[in-house]
Amino acid sequence: MPSGDIVASILQTTPSKEAVELAGPTESISEPFIVILGVQVDTATIPSERFKGMNGAPVFPADFFGMVKEGGTVAVDGVLQGGIVRWTAIKLE
Repeated sequence: MPSGDIVASILQTTPSKEAVELAGPTESISEPFIVILGVQVDTATIPSERFKGMNGAPVFPADFFGMVKEGGTVAVDGVLQGGIVRWTAIKLE
């Protein structure tokens, strides 16, 4: 789409599932926050050993933020607790 809009062709929700996965291009980066597809991810809740660089190699959080670029693809995992996502892992793709 020329305007840069993202259109989902499939959206699946599973109300009883607490696991959350989000992957897409980064829109903005301001440590410890990354915005992916309009969702602000607070990486402060992610344990330092759960930051991964390219090919899944573990990296320190500061190194991760040195590698991630706006428009680059990032994937995050989390757990939905009381209507709020607690992010648990992040990786560059």
